[in-house]
Amino acid sequence: MLGDISRKLKLIVRKNEVDKEKQPLKLVGKQLKVKYDGETHEIGGFINEVFHANNKRYKVTYNSYLVRGKDVSIYTLEEPKNLRIINSRGKDVTDEFDIEIVPGELVIDKREIILRSASGSREYDGSNFELHDIEILGDGCIEGEEINCSCKGSILVPGKCTNSIVYSFSSTVNPKNYNIKLQEGTLEILDRIFHTSLG
Repeated sequence: MLGDISRKLKLIVRKNEVDKEKQPLKLVGKQLKVKYDGETHEIGGFINEVFHANNKRYKVTYNSYLVRGKDVSIYTLEEPKNLRIINSRGKDVTDEFDIEIVPGELVIDKREIILRSASGSREYDGSNFELHDIEILGDGCIEGEEINCSCKGSILVPGKCTNSIVYSFSSTVNPKNYNIKLQEGTLEILDRIFHTSLG
């Protein structure tokens, strides 16, 4: 009789354990956003690796959850390997949680470079009018990398033309790490004014 009751109680406990709803848990991966600087950056882990639920303390453990990057891109962390939820007694209670993972991201943005060519005007004198000055504005290149640029604007007769810019990087530079904006000036040759004297 008592044995039958004991077996029934065990069955009820086991059924309750199966039917017990899992606690929702959202693990948020760390985020890092930097501007390209030629260095390798890395990020890993979660912002809530230690948390409390129902007045109990838990911690998140895993074997690997890390991403590295150097060039401009968005690097998303993959699923962590061997993810476990451990309670304050050191017991693995992963099965008690319904886990949602918000992936971490490493974002490396482009450097902004503005190339601005000179503008100017002068009277017609029968020769080409050119201005070769270029300002390099914005973030600029990192140390060890450079951009080569020159002005190609040229005008001979009265009128206007764009002081166009051409640029290139050396073969060791990844141009995808830079966003180039051109602000091209204007060259103008004015009609020559002839002065006459009276008397």
